[in-house]
Amino acid sequence: MDYVGAIKYPLKDWKNFLIGFLLGVIWWTLIPLFFIVGYLVEFIKSVLSNGGPPKWNLANIKTFLIKGTSGIAISLVYLLPPLIVGAGGTSLPVSNPLGVALYWISFVLFLIVLFLLPAAIVVYAATENIWKAFDLEETIPLIKSKLFPYVKVYFVTLAAYIIGMVLMIIPGINLLFGGVMFYITLFSYFLFARALQQ
Repeated sequence: MDYVGAIKYPLKDWKNFLIGFLLGVIWWTLIPLFFIVGYLVEFIKSVLSNGGPPKWNLANIKTFLIKGTSGIAISLVYLLPPLIVGAGGTSLPVSNPLGVALYWISFVLFLIVLFLLPAAIVVYAATENIWKAFDLEETIPLIKSKLFPYVKVYFVTLAAYIIGMVLMIIPGINLLFGGVMFYITLFSYFLFARALQQ
């Protein structure tokens, strides 16, 4: 797996990367989030085609917005089952066995979603067809065909996100949380794209 490439690729154009980083810093205003996710989708597409990182320019803004909206919609649909089950569990008293069971079912569903979602986003980026992201008959066989590299990347990126969260404890860096997560996400999806491409 090309870990060095995953580190360097997002930084090929520093000025271009800096725009995304700064938008990441203010992701909590929500509107930038749509453009960030759209950039991520185009970023994956570029990795798959062995091109350079997409450019932040007026010509691409509409594309980023449209694909970002689709990417967020895909993520929300995948997250709905664990969120609904989890909400059912939290609505019951802690002492209620059903509430405890629903909590653990929600947790398991969440882990499954975290495993499937990267592949779904990569499939969407590759096909530009939002419905393909929900086609488990395509997504699951794709993961199975690349299972070892995919699982390896899954745990590497999980570790990267944990390191990112730990860094947020450091005063000053915590103000850049969204920007740091933006870079880690690009690093992660470079690896996922490469894993599913091999």
